[in-house]
Formats: sequence, C-alpha cells, structure tokens
Amino acid sequence: MIYATLMIFDDLKEGSVTPYTYYLKYHNQRQDLINPFELYWTVISYLIHNVYHSDSKTCELILDRAINGLKRYKERMGTKKYDEVMDLFATANQDFNNLLQRVVRKADNVDFFDKLLRDRIIIILRNERAERESFVDTMKVVSKQISDILTIPKTIEDPLLNQILIDSANYCLESGGKQVRPLMAWVMSVKGYGLEPKAIAPLLRSLAYMHTASLIYDDLPSQDNADTRRGKPTLHVEYNIAIAELTGLFLTQRAIKELASLDRFESNIVLQLIQYVTRRTEDICKGQAMDLDSKGKLLTLEQLNTMCFYKTGIAFEASIVMPAILAREKEPQIEALKKFAHHAGIAFQIKDDLLDTEGDPALLGKLTGKDSRNNNSTFVTVLGLEGARKEMWEHYCQAMEELSFIPHNTSFLKQLLNYMVKRDH
Repeated sequence: MIYATLMIFDDLKEGSVTPYTYYLKYHNQRQDLINPFELYWTVISYLIHNVYHSDSKTCELILDRAINGLKRYKERMGTKKYDEVMDLFATANQDFNNLLQRVVRKADNVDFFDKLLRDRIIIILRNERAERESFVDTMKVVSKQISDILTIPKTIEDPLLNQILIDSANYCLESGGKQVRPLMAWVMSVKGYGLEPKAIAPLLRSLAYMHTASLIYDDLPSQDNADTRRGKPTLHVEYNIAIAELTGLFLTQRAIKELASLDRFESNIVLQLIQYVTRRTEDICKGQAMDLDSKGKLLTLEQLNTMCFYKTGIAFEASIVMPAILAREKEPQIEALKKFAHHAGIAFQIKDDLLDTEGDPALLGKLTGKDSRNNNSTFVTVLGLEGARKEMWEHYCQAMEELSFIPHNTSFLKQLLNYMVKRDH
C-alpha cells in the first residue's frame, strides 16, 4: 500500500483509479471519504498490536519497511514533491504526522536486502509478463501449424471406399479446436528436448486423432448425448450415429498408424511408445465407463478424482510423456511429468465442470448444463461452486510444485496451467 501512495502522480498521469487517486480527486467534494494513507497506518497498528501482539522484532520489521518506503520516495523525488504528497494525505492526528516525518528524517539508509527484494520482485513480474506473451504467441503460431497437418487426404479414387469416413473425420478435425494436447507435445519435443518438428509430426497427428475420437464417442446419445461441439453440430447429428462410431474407430486406428510411422527414431523406442499409448487408451476407456456407471450416483471426492484423472489427466500425461519417451528421458523425470499431468488434468476438468455450470454458451460453443441434464456427478455437484474452485486451486498449486522437479524450461507448462484455470471456454 505504501508504494501505491508513492506512485500517485504516475497513476494520475496514466488515468489509473486507485484509492489514492480517487481520494485526491474527490476529497474536497465528499466528506465521507476515508483517507487511504490514514487507513494504511491504522492497519499497521492493528497488525502490530492485535495480530502480532506487539512483538518487538515484528514491529521493527513492519515499521522499517514502511519508513524505508517513504525515505526512498523522498530521496528519489526530492523534498518539495515529498512534502506535497504528505500534505495531501496527512492524517487527522498532527502529532502522529510530525512524529512520522521525524522518523523518516532520522531513518537509516534503505536496507540492501529490502531494496534487493523489491528489485527482484520487479524482475520476476517482467519475466512473468514476457513468458505470458511468449505463450500466447506460441499458442497462435504452433496451433495453426498443427491444424495445417491434421487434415486426412483422399488417396483412393473410389469414393465408396473412403470418402464418407475421411469427410467425417476432417469435419471434426477442422472444427477449430485449440489443439492443447498436440501443442503440449510440440513444446516438450522441440523446446524441451530439441527434437526436430518434422520428425515429431506423426506424434502430433496421433494425439489429435486420438483426442478427437474420444470426443466423438463422448458426444454420442448413448453417452453424453451432446448436440453441439465447438459451435458446430456434433458428428452424429451432422451425419448419423453409425458414421460417428466408425469415424471414432477410424481415427483411433489412424492414430496408431501415425505412431508406427515415426521413422526417425529407433524401432524399439517407437514400440515402447505404442505400448505406452495402448495401455493409456485402455485407462481412458475405463474412466469413461466409470463416468457412465456413476450417473445418478453421488461420488466421493476420491472417486471423482480417480475418474477425472482417467478421463482427462491421462491425455495430458500422454502429451508430455510421449516426447520424453522419444527423447529417452530418465524415469525420475518422467515420474515428475506424470505427477504434474495428474494434477493439471484434474484442475482442467474442474474448470470444465465450473464452465458447464456458469459459463457462457456463446464462448463455449456448446450448451451449458449438460452435466445436470445427464445427472452426472461432478466436482460442482459434490463440492458446490466455491468448494470446486478451492479444489481446482489445490490441484493447480500441486501441479506447479511438481514443475520444480523437471530439469527443463517449464515456463510454457506453467503458462499452460494458468490458461487452463483462467480460460472462459
């Protein structure tokens, strides 16, 4: 709060509204306004005496930081500007004002650690902003590149052999999804392990095909019975149920075919990758079966976490573990990636549950309230809205903690996690 006082003229120049700029503008017109600088010292007094029970070391630390902030401003801006600010926000207690300025005049120079901490925070904020901008740019560029390689070409002249399935598959693949999973794999492969983008193209297609197949099955009347997906009619609505089922199977097999075409890697590594994928696909099916079996039942939080990880978390795990397998990553690092994916996947699913309850259908590209109509047990039905939000942030924090065990640049995964929990669609 002390820094907000010191930056008041910068805020005024930029048109920012803060308690200080608002008070400065309206204090002569409104007698009911509280002086924010006086409130600041009231809070300090409460902390010292009521929270920390007048502990001498705590008192010294709090007051040193507050006084040093004022002293820094006085040295940087000059006595005239400093006195101008202090006159504007002087408290009603003149004895306190005089005492405060005497302490500022006599205060020691700013502690090196305090200045270092301030400078470090500024650097962290700048780096965070740069990482966020880089993430947004990467999402746009790489998502476009991935979308461009997903379309399945028609190679057989006889349309009776392949036209309908390829058309229906491309209908889903070209629906404008964000391609989060292949995007994660691209970043881990190219930025994390230095793999060639062309070499891992089959991996990206495989992830996209597998995920798209899972959405096709998920939307079927026998499962979630969804009419729209990404703002378009779902596949079984656009074509029919039989074509949707066949297209899901077609894309699943196409995904395995893509993995088998990773010809720039040793065959034993590719075989290991395919074995991993088939095991994880089995697990995803188990998760969907758990979901179907849970309809109308109130699950425990533990059951919900398990089902959610099998349905959602495993796909995130595959996106970052498969590049690690290709790069021959060591097992401890792969385990850290799995733990990150576990918590990130659950956080992602909780956000989905929240959006299904309170999201904007126009942004989501589908109707909300699907879980309620299908009588599904979700984090919102089990924990309530606020409880679900709290659980989401718990998994967010645990996922962030796991990033510290990954010996690579994890800035993209951190930003991706932020995107997962803050998205509006």
